[in-house]
Amino acid sequence: MSRLSVDCLNEIFEYLERDTLHSCLLVNRLWCESSVRFFWRDGWNYNTLNYCTLISCLPEESREILNINEIFIPAPTSKPPIFNYATFCKVLSINQAHHMIKNVIKNNNQQQHIYTKDLNNYTNIVMQELCKLFMQQITSLKKLVFWKSPTINFILCPGSKDCLKNLTELHCNSNISAEFFYELSLVCQNILSIDITIGQIVSDGLKDFISVQKNLKYLNIHYGRGKDLKDIIPSYVIFSQLQTLKIQYSCSRYESLIKFLEMNGRSLREFYMGDYAGDSDNSLNLAVVKFCPNIRKLSTGFKSNELKTLKLVFNCCQFLESINIWCGGEFFSEKEALEAILYYSNKNTCELVLYHLYNTRSKLLPEELESILSIWKNRVPIKPLSLVIVKYDANSLDTNDKNMKIIRKYIKLGVIKKFKVTGFDNGEKTAHYRKFRPIV
Repeated sequence: MSRLSVDCLNEIFEYLERDTLHSCLLVNRLWCESSVRFFWRDGWNYNTLNYCTLISCLPEESREILNINEIFIPAPTSKPPIFNYATFCKVLSINQAHHMIKNVIKNNNQQQHIYTKDLNNYTNIVMQELCKLFMQQITSLKKLVFWKSPTINFILCPGSKDCLKNLTELHCNSNISAEFFYELSLVCQNILSIDITIGQIVSDGLKDFISVQKNLKYLNIHYGRGKDLKDIIPSYVIFSQLQTLKIQYSCSRYESLIKFLEMNGRSLREFYMGDYAGDSDNSLNLAVVKFCPNIRKLSTGFKSNELKTLKLVFNCCQFLESINIWCGGEFFSEKEALEAILYYSNKNTCELVLYHLYNTRSKLLPEELESILSIWKNRVPIKPLSLVIVKYDANSLDTNDKNMKIIRKYIKLGVIKKFKVTGFDNGEKTAHYRKFRPIV
């Protein structure tokens, strides 16, 4: 392994976990020099020791400012830093950095008894100097996260334009000041992915910031109650490259969302409407039929009396590969959902995700499941089915041993490609599974 070229090592380190990368740092000089940039690239993974190391990398001018303010943070080692670690950072969370710095100061033996007001003041001083370091040393930041208004306007730091000009992913809150969004919009106009949490306040600058994005492909909105899409996105904006739209909670009205789909639906490949809450609107599903012909993955609410609309979705969205269907209450039963995809889906549909309402009780009989899967087996052309069950405290088909015996049978026959049972992730209804119980 010691004879591997730097290019080979870089290919390997690209896929290693952080703990493994830490071990690679200790192998030899070549491995250390190659792996260090991968170990330090994700600021989300920085701990207090990492921030102590970064503070030790501050230039003399910044260290003098800390000394004047009687902020003494010892370096992790007596030796000077081997690398300028900030240059390796590609993912930066401003609020997480602020939290970590506060812990560093609070846990420092020389400053454990400082008052809360002083602690916040000291933290802001250190953050100011670290932001200068980040903006000057990070050559091309890829992902930026800030959930609260930054106490330090890092966009005004020297070097920020070069640091942020190639930013591709942004996670933020709607209550950030309009001035901050304005400054950011002057630098960042080619963001590919935006994740917005909508709070009580929607900054006037947010609309303008979103409207100048030229290459947006992924938009994820975590709604606050009573907010409308037109509060966030100007009605005239067209995102010609938008492929994924996710609304994590229900919005107050669907008119603006339908208008958005009318203008941007043709490019969409994934559309996710997160909160069923009894708020699902058939007009929204009909808008998908009319404006989203190229959709591949779909998650909206279909009530049991809206089978006709579901048929239209399958008929008009010929590229649809995966669909999420709610089960229980006013929505479909497991049997109705399985029969719908069996009899009405198009040739490309091969994944069904069943979201179960709280406290739902399964009524699917083993003989019904057997019948459905045996018919799927004879579909032409045959495409193995992926079946995913998402639930929290619900009784679904997997709780029946006979059903599970049938599932295993059809996995062996190649009719079922994968079968997963998972819970809701942090209260959000999402098809990105982190915890699951695979059946193999």
